[in-house]
Formats: sequence, structure tokens, C-alpha cells
Amino acid sequence: MHDRRAHGLDLGSVDHGRRDLRGRGFGARCRGCRGNLRRRARCRTLAPPAGTSALPADCPGVIPDAAVQSALGIDATVQASSGGGGWSLEAGARENWGGPHCYWAFLDSDAGVGSLATLPGGAWAWDEARTFLTLPSVPEAVTIAGLSADDEAWLRCAPGDAYCLIDLVIGGNWVEAYVWPDDAGFSIDRRAGALAIGEAIVASLG
Repeated sequence: MHDRRAHGLDLGSVDHGRRDLRGRGFGARCRGCRGNLRRRARCRTLAPPAGTSALPADCPGVIPDAAVQSALGIDATVQASSGGGGWSLEAGARENWGGPHCYWAFLDSDAGVGSLATLPGGAWAWDEARTFLTLPSVPEAVTIAGLSADDEAWLRCAPGDAYCLIDLVIGGNWVEAYVWPDDAGFSIDRRAGALAIGEAIVASLG
């Protein structure tokens, strides 16, 4: 399976080379790097702008697992998982911003169907990023029932794309769902599935 969980600068993998550089004190320096990342991750937490709606503490609070399965039209049970390990720039940023994030895996398997990421108070970040996002396709504004006049929904998915993303600006937050390319042999309409996931998220958070 192709693992889509980005690791960034993974110091854990650097540490595996410690034996080759033992005489140079590399191991001690690497342990110090990890300690600095941990301390910095605890020092500053992103505070959403005033008026931002609070997000649930976990992914099932944003969209229940059963709703993901139903949206994608598959008969295999999926569950939200935020497992993984190691320290990276991405992991440190996620700890700082504090929003729920996960991937949807099949039971007792590393294979899955997609992932969810959130940025509390991130409406400004979406506004900045939108014009630069071109993969798998440029964002297309879509209508989802239940969104307020201040909220937005954008789909990045053209016919033939191997994967799709739905980006929601809701309550001042940026919520993004990613429907992965198929690893498990399911025939999924990714565009329809991404839209259905967006609808379920709006229903849950609205």
C-alpha cells in the first residue's frame, strides 16, 4: 500500500544512521533535536481568531465513520485513525494548531479510503492558499445545503482524477477531506463521494 501520511523531516529515520556516526556524537545531537521539537511544540498553540466556531475534539465528531462509508458507497467498515509516530515539521504543526486530523482505515488494516485535516480558524489560510492549489484540479466552488452565507465549499476533482478533495470553510475553520486513489479494489465515484463527505460534514457541524 502506498502510505499517503506525509512525514516531512522525520528525525526518527535520521536516528537510524546513528551507528555509522557514533564516533562523532551524532546520536546525542539527534536526541537533542527531538527534544527541541517537543519543547517548541508545547510552547506555542495557535489561537483561532475571535468568533471562530469550535471544532469537535476528534474526527468522528466532524463526520462519523459510518457517514464516510455511506458517502463512498462501500461495504467495508472504516474507522478514523490518527496513529503514526515520529517527529516532523508536520507533526509539530498539527500539535500546535490542535484541530482533529485522521485517516480512514479499514478494520485491522493499514489500507484505507481517505483522510481528514482541519485548521481551526483557518479561513484566512484557505483564502491565501486557494489560488495556488492546482492538484489534482483547480478548486471549483460547489453548493452544499446547510452552509451559511459566510461559509464556502470547494471541490478539487475533475473527471478522470485518481483522487479528490473537498475543502470547506465553515464557522471560520478550514476543513479538508481527501478521497484517496483506490488501493483496496473498490469502485468508488470519488467526485460524488467527496461531495457526499462534504455534505455529511456540513450536517454534522451545522
